[in-house]
Amino acid sequence: MENTNVQEKPKPCSPFSVFKWEIKQLISQVRVLLWKNYLLFTRQYFSTLVLILSPIFVCFLLWVIQRMVSSYIEGDLDYNPKLRDINKIKKCWEKDCVTIGFGLTGGKNEWSEYVINQVAKEHNLAIGKDIRIYSENGYKEFTDYIQKHMNQTRFGVVMCTKNFPLPDNDYLKEIPCGPVGEYSNYLYSLIYNFTESPINVFDRGAPDPLDENVAAVKLAIDKATLEFQGKIAKKQVPKLEMLLQGYPKTKNRLMAGYDSVSMTGPMFFFIPPLLIFGMIASEIVKEKELKLRHGLSVMGVSSTSFWLSWFITGLIISFISTNCLIISGYFFKFDFFLNSPYIIQLANFEMFAITMLMLGFWLTTVLNSAKLAYTISYTFLLFGIVLQSFLQSHLLTLLVHINELPSWAHWVRWGFTFYPGYNFSLIYYDIATKASSHPNYAERRWESGSEYAYENFWMPKSGYIKGFKFYIPPSIEVMQDQIFNFFIFVTMAWLFDHILPSNRGKSDPIYFMFTKDFWGCKRRKKRLLHEIEMVNVSLSDSEISYDDKSESSDGLRIEGLCKTYKKHWWSSSEDIQAVKPMHLSVQKEELLGLIGHNGAGKTTLLSMLTGLLSPSNGTAFIADYDISHDMDKICNIMGYCPQFNILWDELTGYEHLMLFCIIKNISKERRVNTVLEKLKEVDIEDAGDLLVGKYSGGMKRRLSVAISGIGNPSIIFMDEPTTGMDPISKRFVWKLIQKMKKDRVFILTTHSMEEAEVLADKIAVMVDGKIKCLGTPLYLKNHFGEGYKIELISKDTQKLWNYIEANFPTAHLVDMSGGSLVVSIPRTEAMDALRLYKLIESEDSHVANLIENWGLSNSSLEEVFMRVTEKIHHYK
Repeated sequence: MENTNVQEKPKPCSPFSVFKWEIKQLISQVRVLLWKNYLLFTRQYFSTLVLILSPIFVCFLLWVIQRMVSSYIEGDLDYNPKLRDINKIKKCWEKDCVTIGFGLTGGKNEWSEYVINQVAKEHNLAIGKDIRIYSENGYKEFTDYIQKHMNQTRFGVVMCTKNFPLPDNDYLKEIPCGPVGEYSNYLYSLIYNFTESPINVFDRGAPDPLDENVAAVKLAIDKATLEFQGKIAKKQVPKLEMLLQGYPKTKNRLMAGYDSVSMTGPMFFFIPPLLIFGMIASEIVKEKELKLRHGLSVMGVSSTSFWLSWFITGLIISFISTNCLIISGYFFKFDFFLNSPYIIQLANFEMFAITMLMLGFWLTTVLNSAKLAYTISYTFLLFGIVLQSFLQSHLLTLLVHINELPSWAHWVRWGFTFYPGYNFSLIYYDIATKASSHPNYAERRWESGSEYAYENFWMPKSGYIKGFKFYIPPSIEVMQDQIFNFFIFVTMAWLFDHILPSNRGKSDPIYFMFTKDFWGCKRRKKRLLHEIEMVNVSLSDSEISYDDKSESSDGLRIEGLCKTYKKHWWSSSEDIQAVKPMHLSVQKEELLGLIGHNGAGKTTLLSMLTGLLSPSNGTAFIADYDISHDMDKICNIMGYCPQFNILWDELTGYEHLMLFCIIKNISKERRVNTVLEKLKEVDIEDAGDLLVGKYSGGMKRRLSVAISGIGNPSIIFMDEPTTGMDPISKRFVWKLIQKMKKDRVFILTTHSMEEAEVLADKIAVMVDGKIKCLGTPLYLKNHFGEGYKIELISKDTQKLWNYIEANFPTAHLVDMSGGSLVVSIPRTEAMDALRLYKLIESEDSHVANLIENWGLSNSSLEEVFMRVTEKIHHYK
């Protein structure tokens, strides 16, 4: 390759200089990964806006709640209630509904008829429909009718038209109705449903409710009775009217002073950090699920750089979100924000956000599915909101800190200190009870806030509630618990990232921090005194032979490398040996093609060589670096094109190449030219500014091939690089690979025999985790092929074959169908092949007369593969 694509590598120097270079490398990788994260979040602009603007929406929602409560409190004030006219009876409009049902104790009289007719006339009620007479023989008949016709009558009136007998008693035998001396008794009972009357649920001290509609009925009956009496007495009676006025109302002392931010803030302000927690956790798991992190690791990105970039990303987003929250609090003039220092607010909100972020990092080391990560994140959000609805209670905060609680309650409270939301609520409570209005439970009223000063952060709270003493630790101690949780989650994330293989591709033992490799004291395995190269391996050989060569190598040397997947932690017969102990060497400017059926172990072998899997035994050396101890150095000189595209749909092709140029330490002056050169090499320069999510499958593979060659790597691994490509693109990539092969070690896996034959200098056939044969394509054809193949076209193929079989014992029938006869002769029997050739060409031969056409060919690589893998059937 051209020198413009050479990466900058550190020169051998002092330990301090090496350390300085590693720090510089770390900073460079973090910067480029931050740039990558910036592109991801800006391309997902809707989700990013939700993360940043959610605090504004939360503050607006709290402001609306505060305004609603304030409006209710102000609307409930009424020092001079208005007079209400209730002179009209409201008609019942429901189907089969009777507005007034009358009952008489002794049949009709003049008074009852006059009242009923007058009420109907004055209030536009139809007798028989809106007004009905249910009984004329007393209360029992009336109540029996009401019980048989439930929910039909709005108001009931029982008029005393005849003396009404009472139960036996010593004082009064009956209720007299009608004229009594010079006076008249006009008695009636008004019946209505008390439970349907309006009640002020917010003021339990109000008197029993008065239904204005009931008062209107009473007024109508009383007016009609007065008019009837005046008519009898032939006197002018006064006009009867009724006006209703309520008691003056002051502020409800249980509501006056209510502060929505003080009371519900821990629940609402819990939401923005949890959205950040869910979004970033899902993105990290998505990169793990799509093998994007593995791709970065193989290209030289350290795990420290990976995690640090995501932590800084989360820190920046949470810082912006927190400041949006605080600024919104100032804008809506919440006392909580106006009366407390900005630094303390920022410390509480930001420390809670990054602690939750670290909890999210820990979860991502366990989860392997982005869909599951989304589900768990939003389940955590919903569960957290429910829990915060309890933790935000000022009363509950006091109760859980009572000294006289049972011992189990103290343990529960101690356990809650490991939950970030609990610590956040405690600090929030401390600020809220000083800076904003809060309930005073001793005096049963709301107490106005003052100013929260810095010294309050160091002051505990104590006092008595319901006769029990409580003690709440100072906020500085609670903040220390929060910081402690932060480091706990960091440690757990770091530990699980090492010991679970789904994160780094390979797992470390749980005691990895006590090993010499972890602390940089690397033990190099003793090197063998020979180079290993397989030659002349037959199908029946159980051992692989090799020739001794020089000790040093700039290429690849595999020494006993193997991989076993254990069913249990102990060895058993159920273990699967994906790659059996292998010995192999590949020299510079040599391309080794690995072919084999699915599950043969090709990808597993490449995964071990690229550091994505830990070998069960053995090792390999790449440019004199041991894969067991020097993988970080190997990544700097290695290129990798994985089996599945490791690409971000939200980035363009140009940005992908620029990303890996920076990771591979290509100088600033050369990056742009390198990117343009790579785009041109794989013929996607016109789509360089197009998002990769819009690429076709073939374009993505070509981009992956281009990425593998960035930084002038000394060794390149390609796992089925032309999968999904059309024939033209495939041959284009073949030319590029042949160009890239110069001065490099090249390992390529493929299912295409044509591709292997065109590109590979040597081909290794893998079967069940073991290399069955190795050599050049011609060598494999000569040693493992069918030999010379002669295809004969004849009208009588059976007669022709009978003759050949009788005169050429070494001939072997490959196929006989459709007037075609295919015969093979071993390459060792060249004289038989020559005799058959002369026989076919002889014009006098009667055999030649049976042949209409014929052709001669060598064995194909596909036949070699089928024979080596024991999947070909011979016809005899």
